[in-house]
Amino acid sequence: MAQKTSENTHGPSHYELMPVKTIIGYIFGFIALVLVGNVISNDPAQELVLLIAVASGLGGWITGILLSPRPSERPEFAKMRAAIVTFASGYGLAKLDIVIQMLLSPENFTDMNFLRRLLIAIIMVLLGFLFTFIGRRSGRLRKPRGETQKTA
Repeated sequence: MAQKTSENTHGPSHYELMPVKTIIGYIFGFIALVLVGNVISNDPAQELVLLIAVASGLGGWITGILLSPRPSERPEFAKMRAAIVTFASGYGLAKLDIVIQMLLSPENFTDMNFLRRLLIAIIMVLLGFLFTFIGRRSGRLRKPRGETQKTA
């Protein structure tokens, strides 16, 4: 079998650009955190908003981990996902209409504090999820320099 190196003579490969993408992601994440911090500092209930931000970020982080298991974690995570899905489909869906009614009530759309807190929660869930999911996935995609690939 012939061996072929993974070097690309036509420009940078996907693997060489990964750190640049990660740095750009951290820059956008930092900007988002600064904006969230600014909103928190202007909110009358700063402690509550800070707790919302931390809890949302942790929720996104946990979701990112559960959706990107490493090969050794797959059997264990499959059991956890089954338990979470069972809970969400039973209890969670039963209470979903109450949450939707609360979120869509007209008085909440005129309350700027509620809207800020809702957006902070959404931003932090997405940031936590994206950084965890992409970090775990890109760690598996990255190849060390000089690695050879076997070709048929």
